[in-house]
Amino acid sequence: MDISRIKNKDLQVWLPMMDGVEVQCRHLPRGEFSALRQQAVKISYDPRTKEKIETLDDRKLESAMARAMVLDWRGITDGDQEWPCTPENIDYLMAECVEFRTLILETPLSLEKMLAAEQAATEKNSLTTSGQEAITQA
Repeated sequence: MDISRIKNKDLQVWLPMMDGVEVQCRHLPRGEFSALRQQAVKISYDPRTKEKIETLDDRKLESAMARAMVLDWRGITDGDQEWPCTPENIDYLMAECVEFRTLILETPLSLEKMLAAEQAATEKNSLTTSGQEAITQA
Protein backbone atom coordinates (compact mmCIF):
# COMPACT_ATOMS: atom_id res chain seq x y z
CA MET A 1 0.00 0.00 0.00
CA ASP A 2 1.41 3.37 -1.04
CA ILE A 3 0.70 5.88 1.73
CA SER A 4 2.13 8.89 -0.09
CA ARG A 5 -1.39 9.99 -1.13
CA ILE A 6 -2.46 10.04 2.52
CA LYS A 7 0.68 11.86 3.62
CA ASN A 8 0.33 14.43 0.83
CA LYS A 9 -3.40 14.79 1.51
CA ASP A 10 -4.10 14.75 -2.23
CA LEU A 11 -6.62 11.92 -2.53
CA GLN A 12 -9.61 13.59 -4.18
CA VAL A 13 -12.40 11.81 -6.02
CA TRP A 14 -15.64 12.72 -7.77
CA LEU A 15 -18.23 10.52 -6.06
CA PRO A 16 -21.53 9.74 -7.80
CA MET A 17 -24.56 10.56 -5.68
CA MET A 18 -27.76 10.27 -7.75
CA ASP A 19 -29.34 11.39 -11.03
CA GLY A 20 -26.18 12.88 -12.53
CA VAL A 21 -25.05 14.52 -9.30
CA GLU A 22 -21.39 14.13 -8.39
CA VAL A 23 -19.58 15.45 -5.34
CA GLN A 24 -15.84 16.04 -5.32
CA CYS A 25 -14.47 14.94 -1.96
CA ARG A 26 -11.09 14.53 -0.41
CA HIS A 27 -10.07 11.80 1.98
CA LEU A 28 -10.18 12.94 5.59
CA PRO A 29 -7.20 11.49 7.50
CA ARG A 30 -7.74 10.20 11.03
CA GLY A 31 -5.64 12.96 12.61
CA GLU A 32 -7.67 15.67 10.96
CA PHE A 33 -10.91 13.91 11.93
CA SER A 34 -9.73 13.80 15.55
CA ALA A 35 -8.94 17.52 15.52
CA LEU A 36 -12.39 18.34 14.09
CA ARG A 37 -14.01 16.09 16.68
CA GLN A 38 -12.16 17.84 19.50
CA GLN A 39 -13.39 21.21 18.21
CA ALA A 40 -16.96 19.90 18.38
CA VAL A 41 -16.70 18.91 22.04
CA LYS A 42 -18.30 21.25 24.53
CA ILE A 43 -16.77 21.22 27.97
CA SER A 44 -18.82 22.00 31.05
CA TYR A 45 -18.51 21.24 34.72
CA ASP A 46 -20.95 19.57 37.04
CA PRO A 47 -21.88 22.31 39.54
CA ARG A 48 -22.14 19.84 42.39
CA THR A 49 -19.10 17.60 41.85
CA LYS A 50 -16.98 20.00 39.78
CA GLU A 51 -16.23 17.14 37.41
CA LYS A 52 -15.50 17.96 33.81
CA ILE A 53 -18.26 16.91 31.39
CA GLU A 54 -17.51 16.62 27.67
CA THR A 55 -20.47 16.64 25.30
CA LEU A 56 -20.05 16.03 21.57
CA ASP A 57 -22.10 18.31 19.32
CA ASP A 58 -22.86 15.84 16.49
CA ARG A 59 -24.26 18.49 14.17
CA LYS A 60 -21.19 20.71 14.59
CA LEU A 61 -18.87 17.76 13.95
CA GLU A 62 -20.75 16.66 10.83
CA SER A 63 -20.75 20.21 9.49
CA ALA A 64 -17.02 20.59 10.09
CA MET A 65 -16.31 17.23 8.47
CA ALA A 66 -18.42 18.00 5.41
CA ARG A 67 -16.82 21.42 5.01
CA ALA A 68 -13.37 19.81 5.23
CA MET A 69 -14.15 17.01 2.76
CA VAL A 70 -16.43 18.52 0.09
CA LEU A 71 -14.45 20.45 -2.49
CA ASP A 72 -17.08 20.94 -5.21
CA TRP A 73 -20.12 19.42 -6.84
CA ARG A 74 -21.84 19.29 -10.17
CA GLY A 75 -25.41 18.56 -11.10
CA ILE A 76 -26.98 20.33 -8.12
CA THR A 77 -29.25 23.12 -9.21
CA ASP A 78 -31.73 25.55 -7.70
CA GLY A 79 -34.35 25.76 -10.42
CA ASP A 80 -32.43 26.47 -13.64
CA GLN A 81 -29.32 27.81 -11.87
CA GLU A 82 -26.26 25.86 -10.78
CA TRP A 83 -26.20 25.84 -6.97
CA PRO A 84 -22.74 26.88 -5.77
CA CYS A 85 -20.67 24.75 -3.44
CA THR A 86 -20.34 27.02 -0.41
CA PRO A 87 -19.95 26.19 3.29
CA GLU A 88 -23.54 27.31 3.93
CA ASN A 89 -24.89 25.17 1.07
CA ILE A 90 -22.88 22.19 2.30
CA ASP A 91 -24.47 22.64 5.74
CA TYR A 92 -27.92 22.88 4.15
CA LEU A 93 -27.48 19.63 2.22
CA MET A 94 -26.08 17.88 5.28
CA ALA A 95 -29.24 18.85 7.18
CA GLU A 96 -31.81 18.29 4.44
CA CYS A 97 -30.57 15.62 1.99
CA VAL A 98 -30.16 12.10 3.33
CA GLU A 99 -28.29 10.90 0.23
CA PHE A 100 -25.73 13.72 0.47
CA ARG A 101 -25.27 13.22 4.21
CA THR A 102 -24.83 9.45 3.82
CA LEU A 103 -22.31 9.86 1.01
CA ILE A 104 -20.25 12.38 2.96
CA LEU A 105 -20.26 10.50 6.26
CA GLU A 106 -19.35 7.14 4.74
CA THR A 107 -16.99 7.37 1.79
CA PRO A 108 -14.37 10.11 2.46
CA LEU A 109 -13.46 8.63 5.84
CA SER A 110 -12.61 5.27 4.29
CA LEU A 111 -9.36 5.04 2.37
CA GLU A 112 -10.55 1.78 0.81
CA LYS A 113 -13.80 3.34 -0.45
CA MET A 114 -12.00 6.42 -1.78
CA LEU A 115 -9.44 4.34 -3.68
CA ALA A 116 -12.21 2.11 -5.06
CA ALA A 117 -14.15 5.18 -6.23
CA GLU A 118 -11.01 6.61 -7.80
CA GLN A 119 -10.32 3.32 -9.60
CA ALA A 120 -13.93 3.14 -10.86
CA ALA A 121 -13.72 6.71 -12.16
CA THR A 122 -10.40 5.97 -13.89
CA GLU A 123 -11.85 2.86 -15.55
CA LYS A 124 -14.98 4.76 -16.61
CA ASN A 125 -12.91 7.59 -18.08
CA SER A 126 -10.57 5.22 -19.92
CA LEU A 127 -13.53 3.38 -21.47
CA THR A 128 -15.10 6.69 -22.49
CA THR A 129 -11.94 8.13 -24.03
CA SER A 130 -10.78 4.89 -25.67
CA GLY A 131 -14.12 4.23 -27.36
CA GLN A 132 -14.36 0.77 -25.81
CA GLU A 133 -17.47 -0.46 -24.12
CA ALA A 134 -17.57 -2.18 -20.79
CA ILE A 135 -17.88 -5.94 -21.00
CA THR A 136 -20.72 -7.32 -18.97
CA GLN A 137 -21.70 -10.89 -18.38
CA ALA A 138 -25.18 -11.99 -19.32
